[in-house]
Amino acid sequence: MPKKADKSGATSHPGYEERLRNAPGLAEVLVILKEASATKSEQSRSFFFQALSVLAQKAAATSAASADCKVAAVQQGEWLLESCSKLDGGKPQESAVTSMVRVCCACGAQDKALKLVAEAQAKGVKPRLRTLSAVLLQASEAGDHGLCENVWAQLPSLGLEPQDSEFAIMLRTFRGEPKRFLLRTRPIKVSQFCHVLLGIPTDRIISNQCEVNTLCYGS
Repeated sequence: MPKKADKSGATSHPGYEERLRNAPGLAEVLVILKEASATKSEQSRSFFFQALSVLAQKAAATSAASADCKVAAVQQGEWLLESCSKLDGGKPQESAVTSMVRVCCACGAQDKALKLVAEAQAKGVKPRLRTLSAVLLQASEAGDHGLCENVWAQLPSLGLEPQDSEFAIMLRTFRGEPKRFLLRTRPIKVSQFCHVLLGIPTDRIISNQCEVNTLCYGS
């Protein structure tokens, strides 16, 4: 059976991509990737992108993975990201970076995820909100308030405005301490806080801004 080729001109074993699509779990995906990385044949650009996406999905769905399995997932992800970046002239694609960030977060490597974002920025790849949202969510679930605050503080400088989902993550993280969170949120419209946490209709927020400020900041 002939090998498949993509726009990069590279070829990949026709069985790998199909096997990845049909892999039931993270362990099976890692077996396929280990086999693919050991082969001498060159893989296609589409293979690396698909493999990163599948790896991120399976890692996120396998909360009970062993420590060794998580380490292996991050290592394979690094190989995939580096390989597809080389095929793009050394500059990683935002979608690939986001997939790798999701792998790191699912495996408890949040600091590594932020390092990847910084490295991608240095190469001219601006992160999207979804990229940092993945780090924010994992840090919140891990109870890492410091990392949550770190990620949140980076959003304005990157020109990224948090949406309801990001507000909800932060509000869950600082449950019982809403004022502590809101004091870091002054540059951003407080209406989102009221809408997400308190269920106050937007029109009431606009017409009662003073009341909202008193409710949120106590002044």
